[in-house]
Amino acid sequence: MFLFLLLGFSTFLSTGNCWLWTTHLKTCIPRYHYWQPYYNGIPPKAYLAGIDRNGDKKYIARVVAPDKRSWSAPTTFSERNSHIFFSWDKHDGIRVDACIEVLCINRPAGGFGWRETTKLDFENSKKACCLVEGGSGYKDGKKIVSYVGRTLQKGVYYIGGVYEPKWTFLFQSHPMHYVDEIGGSHGLSQDFEVLSYDCCTEEYCRKPNKADCCYDIV
Repeated sequence: MFLFLLLGFSTFLSTGNCWLWTTHLKTCIPRYHYWQPYYNGIPPKAYLAGIDRNGDKKYIARVVAPDKRSWSAPTTFSERNSHIFFSWDKHDGIRVDACIEVLCINRPAGGFGWRETTKLDFENSKKACCLVEGGSGYKDGKKIVSYVGRTLQKGVYYIGGVYEPKWTFLFQSHPMHYVDEIGGSHGLSQDFEVLSYDCCTEEYCRKPNKADCCYDIV
């Protein structure tokens, strides 16, 4: 009975070979990364998101939103092209050649990288890690955050936005959305990753600057 009550007030997470308790989402302050305007070349500190089977390097980009009410979301940027394809609420595969930002890192960070997740596991990922925000938009007066996601499809890396999962009986809703190299939009509920940092792994929780979710490691 005591264990049941405890589970009612806390979330029990498994991270590899260790277990941890967390009672709330992490308090996250963006660090390690920043967005730099694209101008005639990949910035020197651009974060390499992956290398395709054919050797093409992929980076993370987003459209610069003209105001706080406009949509922005992460998407794929290739060193071989100078444009991106961008999609947002009910608008698919729009080609953009200007007003592009590229994700860069200040310095290599051991806790900064990709974390596998699924639609079912996404909330646990948010509790255990800080997720890199790639953009946002407003719908019905509510702010919707888009986190940076990545998927590997037939040897090709694609970057897209990961959104809070929606559960409905009427239609299938995917949290991960990306646009391919010809402007086609796709959705995924598994086989994708989110870009994260300060995850509450056993190694991270041993450090003096423990995150909020490092309550107890058994």
